[in-house]
Amino acid sequence: MAASTARAGQRPGRTVGDRARTKTGRQAEADAKAAKAARNAARIEAFAATLAETMQEREMTQVALGDALGLTQSAVSSWRTGEAIPDWDTVFEIEVALQLSPGYLSRHLGYYPPTALKGGGGVEAEVKRDPLLDAPGKRVILAIYHDLTTRARQRRGRPAKTR
Repeated sequence: MAASTARAGQRPGRTVGDRARTKTGRQAEADAKAAKAARNAARIEAFAATLAETMQEREMTQVALGDALGLTQSAVSSWRTGEAIPDWDTVFEIEVALQLSPGYLSRHLGYYPPTALKGGGGVEAEVKRDPLLDAPGKRVILAIYHDLTTRARQRRGRPAKTR
């Protein structure tokens, strides 16, 4: 009987080698997912440790940081223990509240602060500098950006910043 001939219980056209390759492919996917989860856990752990260490150096309590951000002490606690991670914009606000250089905390989570963009100055400066956008396009993008950030601040119960 030829190797490609179907045996009892097998689908026609599949060999034992085909099943082994499929299983190997599934195992490779599972291994890749496990490796990604391990990298993410290491990032969160590094962020949490750096946050805890910095707060201790600055003698800032969880309550004080939470108040500075308009959030609860329990939210800060969950970040310090690595149980949760803050939104990217909150990470940047934490850096400001703790008087840290941009990227000091956010780099652990793979976030890049707006000032780390080419030339600094944030999103607005980057949009204004972009040579591919015409003036009306820049106005539209900036209007959308301001609208989204205003809504995000309102959802968090913070006052909207004026332009």
